[in-house]
Amino acid sequence: MGKLEKAKGQNRFRRPVPQLFIILATVCTIALTVLILCLDPDRRTFPGVLWLLLIVPGLWIGFCALPYVLSFLVSLVLPSHEPKKEHPFLRAVAVRVVEESILFGRIRVRFEGLEKLDPDKQYLFVSNHTSNFDPMLGMVYLARFRPIYVTKPSNMKIPLGGPFMHVMRYQGIDRENPRNALKTLNRCVELAKDPKVRYSVGIYPEGTRSRTGKLLPFHEGVFLVARNASLPVAVLSAQGLRPLSKNFPLKRTDVTLRVCEVIPAETVASLHTRELSGMVREILLKEPFLTEDVPEEKDA
Repeated sequence: MGKLEKAKGQNRFRRPVPQLFIILATVCTIALTVLILCLDPDRRTFPGVLWLLLIVPGLWIGFCALPYVLSFLVSLVLPSHEPKKEHPFLRAVAVRVVEESILFGRIRVRFEGLEKLDPDKQYLFVSNHTSNFDPMLGMVYLARFRPIYVTKPSNMKIPLGGPFMHVMRYQGIDRENPRNALKTLNRCVELAKDPKVRYSVGIYPEGTRSRTGKLLPFHEGVFLVARNASLPVAVLSAQGLRPLSKNFPLKRTDVTLRVCEVIPAETVASLHTRELSGMVREILLKEPFLTEDVPEEKDA
């Protein structure tokens, strides 16, 4: 099996277990109910069947709620700072909660271009940014690469989510202070270079969400992570997430996540951050749904 086939096989998104559990529980309940009623024509066991119809859905609800309850209880004792080491179990719990949120929030994700990624490599993942849900998709669909995302510090204080961000080594960046921002980027480089954990890094060059869906100006400094950590740059595009806040959870949201192109580490090393930023921008602007946000010129 070649690396491309291996990457495709290992990173294919797993269908959430609750969806399969729903189908099996429903089929088994109906089959068992029919069997009991057929074997008991006098309906003496009918009260028991009613209890069965109540217990099975109750078990299903409990099964689906378990990750949420577990994550809430664990978040109460997690530290509000970056731990000395990551606990894989806690990352798995966080990924599981997001998987179920994708299922119950009626978010249908189509992931394209996965074969362009080598599962044995680390990457700097960059993408356009239109929704708070962007890094959550990366957490699930790029879980094989263990991405740590750079986010604004206020996100690290969100109840339930904030403690898990710390545990997964997410980094809060001070966008108003260049010196502090550089420290954050250097910390990402340190984590990416650690051979024991082999993190990838996820970052949004625009620095903030685009309210219009157009591509905002890039912060060139973020590409220092790829240069200093010798990482290839995987350019991703996300389409369809803007209406999620209005649709969730009653209306279905169709999302397309695409790996547009991968810039090899050798090419990254040979380019200045400004050149690399321009290359990534050109790649994203090739996407038919993306246009450039050009500031309007003011009259003199």
